[in-house]
Amino acid sequence: MKIKYITLLLILTVGSAFINAYGTVGDLIEEIIAFITPLLVYIAIIALAAKVKGVKIFSAKFLRYFSVMYVVMTIIENIYPMIIYSDQTLPSNYLTVFFLQLSMNIYIARIISNEHD
Repeated sequence: MKIKYITLLLILTVGSAFINAYGTVGDLIEEIIAFITPLLVYIAIIALAAKVKGVKIFSAKFLRYFSVMYVVMTIIENIYPMIIYSDQTLPSNYLTVFFLQLSMNIYIARIISNEHD
């Protein structure tokens, strides 16, 4: 019975990440970023829900690595377009939104990786 639930979970998560990447207009790297980012968000949601419930789903080591990857992908997701489209003008609020997103994701990563909650 668990295999059915795991299969459905994988179909939903990977499928929605694929649809997100498929709808992205950009080069292959941008599409890969658009695929990975939602998967990381899903893991963050699961980790936060586990914290709320007091359930240990992931190991502390995994959560530390995940937290770093979560923040790094936030940086890559926003810096890569700035580099490849450097000849174009950035939207006026691009950096503001980037720093807000980065701040929030750092906070989320700290909460997730904190073992003492």
